[in-house]
Amino acid sequence: MTQLIEYIRGTPKRRKLGILLAKPSGTNFVVGYSLCAKSDRFNREFGTTLAEKRADKFEAKSPFVDKADLHETAEYSIFECADKSLVACRHKIPETVMRALPAFMARCKAYYKDLDAPYWYQLITV
Repeated sequence: MTQLIEYIRGTPKRRKLGILLAKPSGTNFVVGYSLCAKSDRFNREFGTTLAEKRADKFEAKSPFVDKADLHETAEYSIFECADKSLVACRHKIPETVMRALPAFMARCKAYYKDLDAPYWYQLITV
């Protein structure tokens, strides 16, 4: 199986802002993303490379943190779990990515039928 790519688009003229990428890894698939800064030009090759590296990073080390490990100085994204408890993410995941993620994950689940979704996606409700 190959990797699956979807563009993250902005509202003015549907300009490409970034990439969501999924690729198989063992018994599940991993997801990564990349976004352009407002002053950047979209570059598919660079965006794909960055999203791939992020997917590998998220596979090697969970992006989510146990509440006991939280440091007040760091920035975290807080997500609500299915059981209504809160979990923190090590990375400040941009809202643009979070808006595009549910549709992309549905597409990934249909494409990677035999693979499980990443465990962190099973925890959160987006």
